[in-house]
Amino acid sequence: MLYQILPAIILGVAAGTFTGLTPGIHINTVIPLIFFLSLGGDFSVVFITSMALTHTFLDTIPSIFLGAPNADSALGVLPGHRFLMRGKGIEAYDLTLIGSYISLLISIALLPLAVIVIRAFFLFIRRATPFALIIILLINLYIEKKKVMALIAVMNAGVIGMIALNSSISNAMMPLLSGLFGIPTIAYSLLSKSRVRTQIIECGIRNFREVFKNSLVGQIAGMFTAVLPGVGASTAAFIASLLNKRGDHGFLVMQGAVTTSNFAVSIATLYAIRKTRNGAVLAISRIAEIDSRLVLLMVLTMLIASGIAVVIGIMSSRFIAKRISRMDYPLASAIVIFIIVLLSLLLSGARGIILLIAASATGMIAPLTRIKRTHLMSSIIIPVLFFYLGVG
Repeated sequence: MLYQILPAIILGVAAGTFTGLTPGIHINTVIPLIFFLSLGGDFSVVFITSMALTHTFLDTIPSIFLGAPNADSALGVLPGHRFLMRGKGIEAYDLTLIGSYISLLISIALLPLAVIVIRAFFLFIRRATPFALIIILLINLYIEKKKVMALIAVMNAGVIGMIALNSSISNAMMPLLSGLFGIPTIAYSLLSKSRVRTQIIECGIRNFREVFKNSLVGQIAGMFTAVLPGVGASTAAFIASLLNKRGDHGFLVMQGAVTTSNFAVSIATLYAIRKTRNGAVLAISRIAEIDSRLVLLMVLTMLIASGIAVVIGIMSSRFIAKRISRMDYPLASAIVIFIIVLLSLLLSGARGIILLIAASATGMIAPLTRIKRTHLMSSIIIPVLFFYLGVG
């Protein structure tokens, strides 16, 4: 069996490496090609599973080293960037990587329990979600010192999010989150004339006990969002950030855990209640009928793919880290901004550029006024809240 699925795993890991390391590219952009090529059922399932998992292991590299986020790593841009500017980009990535790997192992170990819990409590969790989101938004405002500016940021981001996600703009998340989190981070670094230090090339993991605790928090947040419609990994990261007690260190671990947990538990959600909460899992549900055999195949695929992805992640992050301090940082930043603009135009059209500009203007509120960037996640939270309330 292994020799039959290994080619699909290798191809999936290669595709996930491409999507994970390329700024602005998400696996949902690649998945339609699977249907176009009409590959075999098991082959396609293994390919998509390994691609999606590899993507969650690698997608923090562009956000840490280049400041270019995607939907799942947007909140990780600033903490990772701070590590990078202190010469600790490797440590930042290692924290997300170990968070992803621990989360995967926990997800697999708890898969049978997750199926039981999802079946038993799905309706209760769904009904409680809007109230939980309101409480989360209020807590985030309450703990902010500059409440007026925070409220302005929440309202602006919420309005932009409502317009973007209820419009016909294709791939709206890309210009929305790149504008709110990516471009402001890069622009502020340029305005403050930041320079990237020589990176420390060594393993960044120190306190494994704390790493495990933060991985568990990210795991729980990812499980929560994997069950509910409209609540994605970016929302899970926002929830986890409010529970974070270890600053950037703890948040980066949770960031890695959230995205991997969200994907892995989405498989349990599909098996338990035949509902999909993830683009990759949705594609799998259209290719094959989910049963225990297919779940076991996906678990085996994730275990193999994760080992390969860890090696690729370690090698890629070291390769970039050794060279980034020798780069012309202003020029590299300008190139990244150009890539974001170009991808917004190609993926979302002219209206995507307008959205990118509006989101970037709103995104600059946080660094200029020194408020937490988590307030900008209202661009996702408020549309989801309105969805549950039946508004918009």
